[in-house]
Amino acid sequence: MCFGAALPASLAGAQTVDEIVATNIQARAGLEKLKAVKTPRITAQINQGGFRAGGRATTFELAEPIY
Repeated sequence: MCFGAALPASLAGAQTVDEIVATNIQARAGLEKLKAVKTPRITAQINQGGFRAGGRATTFELAEPIY
């Protein structure tokens, strides 16, 4: 079996972690805007199968940025 020869070819088009992070930051309006956030807010709903927690979305505000 020759797995070693096939591995580099399959990774040729793979993105690096730095590229993925940079793309994510750009999709969120850029690093400067992310750093300007003082109170991050997360809104979520829990819906699993037929169970739904609460009747509406729940919002959490974090005291400090998480980055």
